[in-house]
Amino acid sequence: MLIEESHVDVPTSANGKDSTMRIFVFHPVIAGYPKARFPGVCLFSEIYQVTGPVARFARQIAGQGYIVAAPSSYHDFVGPEPLKYDVQDTDRGNKFKIEKTLESYDADSHATVDYLLSLPTCTGLIGSTGMC
Repeated sequence: MLIEESHVDVPTSANGKDSTMRIFVFHPVIAGYPKARFPGVCLFSEIYQVTGPVARFARQIAGQGYIVAAPSSYHDFVGPEPLKYDVQDTDRGNKFKIEKTLESYDADSHATVDYLLSLPTCTGLIGSTGMC
């Protein structure tokens, strides 16, 4: 199965603050079936955001026939770029995961599910997974 990779920036709002969150999208494609529909999966990443290993995991899931949406969870603090696997960014990621409010995590989850449901290629069935 082919996989198309893209991203979309969606609005979020939490704690009285409006923001934009990048969602990385991994979409299965079946040649000759442009109207094929697939269930969706929200993939929540480790503290480093959407890194190479997270993207590989997303591709594996998409290869099984799921549209995968992986949000950049720390948009409240930094851009969508992944944090590095080093001491400094490990400390930053651990700090962000504690400072990010439950309201913000919830808003991000809702925005990710809403995005998947907005796709005409999504069946409306949504699951979630994560990695750490």
